[in-house]
Amino acid sequence: MSRVANWLRSEAKRQARRPDLVAALLLGQGAGYARYRLGFVLVRLLLRTALHALELLFLSRAIPFEYLAPLLSYRALAALAISLHWGATESLRQRVREVVQQHQPASAARVVESWLSASVLGAAGPVLIVIAQIAYALRAPGSEGISLFHAYALGCCLRLGFDAYARTYHAGVFALRRVYRPLATLLLSDLCEVAIIVFGFDALGAWSIPLATVGAGLVDAILTVYYARRAYPRARLRSPRLLPRPLAIRALDWSTCKRACVQSLANAGMQLDAWLLLALVYVDPPNATSISFATIYYVLRPLLGLATHWVRSFYFDLSRIDLGGLAAFRPRLLRLLRRVALSCALLGAVLTLSVARWLWPTFGLWPLLWFAPFFVARAVFALAQLEAFAARRYRELLVVTGLLAAGIAVLAWLALPAPIVVLGSTLSLAASALWLQLRPRREPAAAPAQVVGLAEWLSALRGAGEVRVGVLRIVRTSAKVSTVLQQLAAAQAGVRLSRHGRECVLMFAPVQLAPTRGELVAAASGTLRQLWVSEPCHGSGALALACSAGVLPEELTRALDARPEQADPDALERDFVAAFPTGRVLDLAAGRGELAPGSVPRAALGTFLRQLAAASRQHELRARLSVDVAVYAPHGQAQLVFVVPRALPGFAEFRARVRVASLRASYLDRSTPLGQVAAALGMTARLTRS
Repeated sequence: MSRVANWLRSEAKRQARRPDLVAALLLGQGAGYARYRLGFVLVRLLLRTALHALELLFLSRAIPFEYLAPLLSYRALAALAISLHWGATESLRQRVREVVQQHQPASAARVVESWLSASVLGAAGPVLIVIAQIAYALRAPGSEGISLFHAYALGCCLRLGFDAYARTYHAGVFALRRVYRPLATLLLSDLCEVAIIVFGFDALGAWSIPLATVGAGLVDAILTVYYARRAYPRARLRSPRLLPRPLAIRALDWSTCKRACVQSLANAGMQLDAWLLLALVYVDPPNATSISFATIYYVLRPLLGLATHWVRSFYFDLSRIDLGGLAAFRPRLLRLLRRVALSCALLGAVLTLSVARWLWPTFGLWPLLWFAPFFVARAVFALAQLEAFAARRYRELLVVTGLLAAGIAVLAWLALPAPIVVLGSTLSLAASALWLQLRPRREPAAAPAQVVGLAEWLSALRGAGEVRVGVLRIVRTSAKVSTVLQQLAAAQAGVRLSRHGRECVLMFAPVQLAPTRGELVAAASGTLRQLWVSEPCHGSGALALACSAGVLPEELTRALDARPEQADPDALERDFVAAFPTGRVLDLAAGRGELAPGSVPRAALGTFLRQLAAASRQHELRARLSVDVAVYAPHGQAQLVFVVPRALPGFAEFRARVRVASLRASYLDRSTPLGQVAAALGMTARLTRS
């Protein structure tokens, strides 16, 4: 037991040192979290830049500069293929999440195995094509054996196959959790590639480069699969077979393949550097007389990729932010990611220009400065694309991808100078990012829940047509309200239910689906103390009838009778700051504010989130925390969180006022002019302050 206890203590210390998303969003540790996520990315990109420079240096010693264009094109096409594959595996990740949510974790391994079979089959295609070309060239009269171009193409295709297999195996567990790897394992494949090129060039010449490409790809694939295989049991999933059965591919139906193709093309814009490299190879190919833009761009491509590679580190966070209690913190995460995007763009631009001036001191500075705006536009576009991809806005991404590809193709076809091609790509990226940001975000359609929070219930009732409203009082000594809610939801389809306190149940249903009084009594199993059912009328009219009959809870009655200005969030915030100077305000809509340092330990942040979610539904969660919370959540969507030290005098009355304001704002229909004006003025004021 001592060894287990020591391991648990060391694991707890390691987890405490590791920044996490919840701490970043609640405790204001966003900068530390971003540094932790991006710490290894910069080191790896610098190493790959050195690798590209060495590769071109040794290739230029073996073959003339004029023959480098096809080799650069091979690398660009391989990078584009990997981007398409990553987008296609989004369908795999979604399917794994679905089977886990359906409590079928055993099916996840079969899903991954079917995708592994498809990846192996798809990756075998390019390899067989290159082998066929090599065989045809060997049979030609006067053949001198395999050329360096064929060997380079075969090496790129083999590495593409290794990457496709490893990334597919990794995607199955990445759908649920991150796969942690030591920094040394992330750099090992690049170091192996450098070592094979440097130490093998004297014996093999330029042939060491395709050998290094294959060897490094194999090492990286082995390490990726090894650590992903270790992560599957931690995610409570069975590890897929390393060699899946070929017939496993039959589990992929036509709809899955179609969706994967759409997602693959939607993600193609992430590898814009590959498109641009192909265009620069066409308009300004490598030559021996002068330094070409294509050569410079190929060497600097890893550093140029800093503007987009950072988004992969935050994809998991953005794709999971809408699940659980973190959904309200989406604006705060997007605000953090915007700062990260601009920081990566500026850092990448400085590093790129510095490295370029160091490698090519005779090259003019002004042509290189064209890359600075390209960095900023690409970083902004990468964030807009990531947000749209995580929100499954594939149609918009397909439009943007098609327009970008067409624009770069036209610039290359016109044979414009290379700086003009870069400038045109910059303008296209900026316009595409602006269009994606201005497009309204569509919320995923979901079936209406039968049991909702009181604010959501009010909002749904206000927008309903002709309904019947019922108020049920439960005898507390006979049954719990939650039990009665479950029985009513199971017995009456189409009924929207909510609760207030420990004895009141509220319901409404369309007239044609509304249960009778006898059915309500039967569903409540004889636990009713009072039952009131309205006549058929509009939702707001039914509320007025219930209010005049005096059957509504007192808190709800006060909310309906309150003046509209009493639901103003700005007034709540001003009064809170004046009454509780030691408290904190978290404006979730504007993405500002954080908890006081030390007010909530990191181990208790999950409990704090559950308390926040319960307060958003006008429920009380008895959590043992050192703080008290009040949440302004109109329509059940948390906007303002008020946090004070526990048991502070006067906060209970303020929390009751916040609940009344939430209910009142929910009663104000957002589709009416009054509701729209109130919501717009409140949001504008908060965004202006932030």
